[in-house]
Amino acid sequence: MSSEVCSKVIVQRYHDLVNWEESFKAMVDFTHNRTSQTIDQILVLEHQPVFTQGINGNASHILNNRFNIPVMQADRGGQVTYHGPRQLIVYLLIDFERKKKQLADFDIKFYARNIVTAMEQAVVNILTHLGIKNAHAKPDAPGIYIDEKKVSSLGIKITRQGTYHGIAINLDMDLLPFNSINPCGYAGLEMCNLVDFLDPKVLNDKALFTQDSLNEDYYTSIQKLVSEYFVSYIANCFAYSHIYELAL
Repeated sequence: MSSEVCSKVIVQRYHDLVNWEESFKAMVDFTHNRTSQTIDQILVLEHQPVFTQGINGNASHILNNRFNIPVMQADRGGQVTYHGPRQLIVYLLIDFERKKKQLADFDIKFYARNIVTAMEQAVVNILTHLGIKNAHAKPDAPGIYIDEKKVSSLGIKITRQGTYHGIAINLDMDLLPFNSINPCGYAGLEMCNLVDFLDPKVLNDKALFTQDSLNEDYYTSIQKLVSEYFVSYIANCFAYSHIYELAL
C-alpha cells in the first residue's frame, strides 16, 4: 500500500448546478473502476431539484409532488429526501479498506460509523463556529439538528471498492418541497436553513471570512466558508495531508 496515495485527496468543486442522476452514475463508475493507485475524491456541489429514495425507501413517504420534481432511486440507506439549489452537497469517495489500513498504522480504528460521525461533527463544529447554538446529532436519526429542526441529512454507501454519497447541508434553500414528503421517513419533521439561525453580524467578522469572501455576496460567503471548513475537517480526520483543489 502506497502511503503517498493514501495521504492524497482531490477536491472537485462544481460551479453550476449538477444533475443528480449524472453525478450518481459518475460516482458509481468511479468507485467500480478504482485501482490501488486511485486517489480519493471529495465532491462539493449543489443539485438541480430532485427527490431521492434510499434502498428501503417507502413510497408512502412521498405525500404529493405538486412541484413535479423528479423522483430518483439511490442505493444509499435511509428514506426519501430532497436536494436543490442553495443546499451544499459533499460526497466522499474513499477507498474504505485502504483508508482503514492506513489509519490502523496510527492506532485509529476506522468503521462505517466513523465516516458518519466525522460528517456530523464537522457540521456541528461549523454551526458552533458561526455562533449557532443547540446544534446536535441524534443517535437514532442520523443528521444534524438545531433544536428539533433538521438542517443536515446524510447517507453513505460502502462497497468493497469504496464509499460514495455523503451529506447535504441546508444553507439558504427553498424548503417548500420538503412539505411534499416525510423527510427521511419522519412525518412532521421540520427542516430548516443554516441562515435562519445566523446573526447577520457574523458576515462582518473578518476573523471568520477572508477578504475575498467579504467582497462576495451573502450566500457565496456562507457557502465557501462552510464547504472549506467541512473539507478541512474531513481531511484532518482521515489523514489527508495533500489536498488538490479542482474547480469545474
